[in-house]
Amino acid sequence: MPICEADPWRMQYFEGAACPPDVNIPTEDADAWEWNPEFRWIYNKITVARSQGLDAGPHGTLPPSFPVFSKPIVNLKGMGIDTRIIRSAADYALHQTSGHMWMTMLEGRHVSTDVAIVAGEPRWWRHVTGQSAGEGTFDHWTVHADRELKIERYCGEWIARHLRGYTVASEVLGIPVKTDPLVTEGKADLVKAFQDATAVFDSAGVCVFTTFAWTPSLIVLGMQPKGLTEIIIWALACRTMYMCLVTSRWPSPAMRRFS
Repeated sequence: MPICEADPWRMQYFEGAACPPDVNIPTEDADAWEWNPEFRWIYNKITVARSQGLDAGPHGTLPPSFPVFSKPIVNLKGMGIDTRIIRSAADYALHQTSGHMWMTMLEGRHVSTDVAIVAGEPRWWRHVTGQSAGEGTFDHWTVHADRELKIERYCGEWIARHLRGYTVASEVLGIPVKTDPLVTEGKADLVKAFQDATAVFDSAGVCVFTTFAWTPSLIVLGMQPKGLTEIIIWALACRTMYMCLVTSRWPSPAMRRFS
């Protein structure tokens, strides 16, 4: 099924959510980590906090003021393990823990939001409110039936800045087809295709920059790649053409090794 859920009872939350049959949407952090290597940085909560202008750092560095909130930097299971409010420098010295971080302590409602994103565009939202159990932990969660427009606007702007897949090859160079930078339709497939292709290029020792430098010239000659397989074949062909030019222009063995 497209929306991959470990707990069948939670499938009720996705009723009526349209999803193409060939797209897998993870609802577990471990799946999201495995399936989206380009965006694994989002599990680093120091990075996420600082991207919003909040003070944050690993334990061992000194917060500018107290109190601060303390929690694991990365934790794919049990996201609230050993979280606490640290109220003073003495408290901080007592509770410093490897792999943990401090950050600005925020106040107000604690709303947790899930969002499905396609090429930097939110397509589905779900919000829940935590019932506090004290010290920044929660006893249970209440699922919202209504939208949270203020949260969706704020988070949507952050998503557009940080989670948009930039298909530079198609938007700028027109490889394999020219796409509009302002249109998101079909971008998710292109982002995945170029991620797969780049992984193959790197594994094969093929220069990505050389490949894309040659490709526009080949398109002018009427040679248009179709799909990932042809893009990879082009990459190998471009590498061969480049090596032939380098060898003929710089016959020195040292230069051939350098190339």
